[in-house]
Amino acid sequence: MKRIEIRGVIVSGNYDGDWADQYIQRGIFTPESRVRKAFAEADDNVELYINSQGGSIFAGNEIVNVIQAFRATGRKVEITVGALAASMAAIIVSNSDASDVKVHQNSRIMFHGALMLTEGGAGAHEDSASLLASINQQVIDKLTGKNPDMADEIKGWFDEGRAGWLSAQQAVDMGIAGSIIGEDADAAPKVSKDAAKAMLDNGGIDIAAFDFEPPKAEAGYTATEGIEETNGAFVPLAEYETLKARLSG
Repeated sequence: MKRIEIRGVIVSGNYDGDWADQYIQRGIFTPESRVRKAFAEADDNVELYINSQGGSIFAGNEIVNVIQAFRATGRKVEITVGALAASMAAIIVSNSDASDVKVHQNSRIMFHGALMLTEGGAGAHEDSASLLASINQQVIDKLTGKNPDMADEIKGWFDEGRAGWLSAQQAVDMGIAGSIIGEDADAAPKVSKDAAKAMLDNGGIDIAAFDFEPPKAEAGYTATEGIEETNGAFVPLAEYETLKARLSG
């Protein structure tokens, strides 16, 4: 599987060139043209690693288009989020199915309203405001489609000066990511001594998947009255040897 990385600020192809190599390698910025070239050269599935604070909306949308075109050929693009996928980087992530996205336990994903600078009079600023509203609404619709019950909260992330920050678990809960890298498996269910003994007596069921909870000393026993002590759990010696032999089998 070919690995492609998006690190630092997402910029247009205007920032591409031999002079940019050192900055790209250091993760300062990534031109969309480099991502496009990497996908064109891929002859197998791709892992896209993203650790970015965002950047150009239009450069980012071109990356979204490249990913969609690549998937249309029947090949897969699996996205791994590093420490941060914010702004345009978060939009790239959210345009994939959750099953294709993995996040680290310390990953953060952030959405906010689009920003731009405008020179000109009132009409020029009105045009810019209309464009920003259109760009924001497209993302809001995408996220709301995944989470209809969060429509008001999602819309609030795109109010001026606001942002929506998601932890790894929140990203999974929202259907933006499918799994968390390094997530601890669910704790194995504990069974009591009596329940474990019943399992063994009734057909020798394999209980290797259970977290066996050693029994405490029975009433009337003390550590000086023939009790084996193991990690703070007390079992009468006569029963301990029998139980240990059966469990080890």
